Amino acid sequence: MYTTAADPGVTPEIWLRNDDATVYTSQVEAQGFVTIHYNRDDGDYGDPSSPDFNDFWGVHLWGDAIDSSETTEWTMPKKPTGFDDYGAFWDVQVVDVSQALNFIIHRGDLKDTGSDQSFVPMENVTIWLQSGDETIYPQRGAAENIAVLHYHRDDGDYGDPASPDFNDYWGLHVWTGALPPGTPWEDPLRPYDIDIFGPVFMADLEDSANELAYILHRGDEKDPGPDQFLEFGVYGYEVWQLEDAEPGRPYILPVLTMLTVPEAIDEIVIEVEGLIATGQLNQGQGNALLNKLHNMLRKLEQGKIPAAVSKLQAFINQVNSFISEGILAPAEGQALIDAVDEIIVAIVAPEY
Repeated sequence: MYTTAADPGVTPEIWLRNDDATVYTSQVEAQGFVTIHYNRDDGDYGDPSSPDFNDFWGVHLWGDAIDSSETTEWTMPKKPTGFDDYGAFWDVQVVDVSQALNFIIHRGDLKDTGSDQSFVPMENVTIWLQSGDETIYPQRGAAENIAVLHYHRDDGDYGDPASPDFNDYWGLHVWTGALPPGTPWEDPLRPYDIDIFGPVFMADLEDSANELAYILHRGDEKDPGPDQFLEFGVYGYEVWQLEDAEPGRPYILPVLTMLTVPEAIDEIVIEVEGLIATGQLNQGQGNALLNKLHNMLRKLEQGKIPAAVSKLQAFINQVNSFISEGILAPAEGQALIDAVDEIIVAIVAPEY
């Protein structure tokens, strides 16, 4: 038996192995391998039992990240470790997770994308590939353009999703970002699966969607109440949410690395600049917001906390004005307000 300890403020997520006293701070270091998922629209992965590399899709591997046993010859690619509902997958043993893992998916001399590809295991323990697409996706949702939400209630009562009456089960009402655009309130999405955590909801997304607006509800009872917005750039495409979650921080997974106040301000600056670039704000409107953020940082550097908070409150007032004037959509404006509210809490908290 081992006794282990970790500081949540430094390592909010840890990984442990049976009969191993080491506290690992990443999944890839704990398990020692990465997984490459590969999907083909035609479903044809060939016959991996064949000794001829022309008969199946395999992966050619090289680089300093992989264990020497994983290095392949071109005519002897690594065969799939297995197949699941996504497609083929390969588990690849790694020894240096900070180095690049280089690979080519090929069948005979036919390369899937026609170019060499690579990723760093420390950054992505699992990747998802689509045939003919050079993009390396860090999550299945990003690869398939879907959002996945896991939901848990302490009483385990999720009702009867087979019922035609939305009062009889917990469902997922979706709108912004969803494809088709939204669900009727009386006919929310039903779970496509139920696992040990609870029901699992899957929502198809519009192309280039950057968030999914949703409400978990049973009849007219909402949990936790306010409209929710899953921001893919922050949380990714798969999240786990508990009953009565804090609206501003609703997910227990993924665990986010805490940003410093300047880093958090930088994130908001990027969001505002994006709204300028897409024409949702003109340059003058955008500068009005950006100047408040930059002035806030100067006040913070000078130790003038009340003045810094005042600048952030002025930012919120400006965003609210843009919403009321129809310049910003409510969802976009509220996302900015929520982000600034979190910074205000961080600034005035005693531990800051």
